[in-house]
Amino acid sequence: MTATDRNYVEMTGVLIASISRQPHGQPVEMIVLSNGLTGYDKRRLHACQRGRSILRIVELDEEKAELLSDLRTARHLTASAYARIMIPDLLPSIEGRVLYLDCDIVVNAPLDELFTLDLKGRPAALVRNAASPERLAQLNTALGHPIDEPYFNSGVLLIDLGEWRRQELTSKCMAFALDWEDPAKDHDQAVLNHVLRGNWLELDVKWNQNPRKVSVEEAAYLPVQHFWGKAKPTHCEYPKEYREVYDHYRAGTPWASARLPGKLERRIRTRLLKAGAAIDQAVGKLSSFIRTWP
Repeated sequence: MTATDRNYVEMTGVLIASISRQPHGQPVEMIVLSNGLTGYDKRRLHACQRGRSILRIVELDEEKAELLSDLRTARHLTASAYARIMIPDLLPSIEGRVLYLDCDIVVNAPLDELFTLDLKGRPAALVRNAASPERLAQLNTALGHPIDEPYFNSGVLLIDLGEWRRQELTSKCMAFALDWEDPAKDHDQAVLNHVLRGNWLELDVKWNQNPRKVSVEEAAYLPVQHFWGKAKPTHCEYPKEYREVYDHYRAGTPWASARLPGKLERRIRTRLLKAGAAIDQAVGKLSSFIRTWP
């Protein structure tokens, strides 16, 4: 499962392609939480799906999308990142486990192992954050935690839905997110680290590793490559040697021959998308007002 908007359609497509090409033991159902994707975007995502995998795109309703828009974001991180917090409530008919993956991830091996892992009664399992000691101290200090307390990266989030719902973690996360000033600018990840404090299982780093943190040779064998941070393989300046696995799966998507944009082009595109989203939201509110006009 992942969440995306128009800023990350290509990377979401490559994620879908990478998952559907793995020899999983069981058919995999992939769910994409859509925050404003167009019909064209959705058709392109469906074109990335292959084999026995199933792809379902679920649109966030207007109320949920508006709630997400009130939360703090950054240039490289949009409000859709907070959607992972709502997963157990957005999909009430699903039981068991859900694996959430950030849309800037490539899967390069089967994921079956994670679905049989003993969670020891915890509601979630994640990989410890690989930030510097100074940054981790800053993150923990912002939350009022000891500077050396374990802090995770929320990009790969294995959820026990029953335990998450029993502990009402979605409502606790949203209450904290809406009230918190976020001095360290870690957004949804900080929210989850605070609410799940001492209540998560640590996964092996192989399940959530930035390829540029290891050698090129090691990166090729990572089961999960996570391109966290501002630098993405969709940028023309991203190191080619660390883009090989991404490009391998990109070749099976509608973006196979698309040119990689530079910084100025990306900045213009982002501003246009924001302007378009604001216009769409205003039109939606106007339409609702007109429908309820006496």
